[in-house]
Amino acid sequence: RIVYGDNVSFDVLGKRNVQTSSSSGNHAEAQLKEYTKVKINCTCQNCGAEKSFEHEFCTNIIKADSRHSSADSKARPIEGLVKNYFGDNVEIGY
Repeated sequence: RIVYGDNVSFDVLGKRNVQTSSSSGNHAEAQLKEYTKVKINCTCQNCGAEKSFEHEFCTNIIKADSRHSSADSKARPIEGLVKNYFGDNVEIGY
């Protein structure tokens, strides 16, 4: 198992947005999710073997709701997401 820290680096390859919306009567909701694709480079701390792979993380969710006339944003820094990935923190719903 690779330990996060000096053994892991990453490069941002790009971002994409996915928008969804729904409406019912005079109520509307919209959601925009930002996904960031990174190339992760790892080195095994035991044997020195190197590995690279690509992974995509949800880095921001913006929700708008006409009932509340507001928008809610949940930005998630990519550094923390990569660190959590190596710490076995499973994300559900992103």
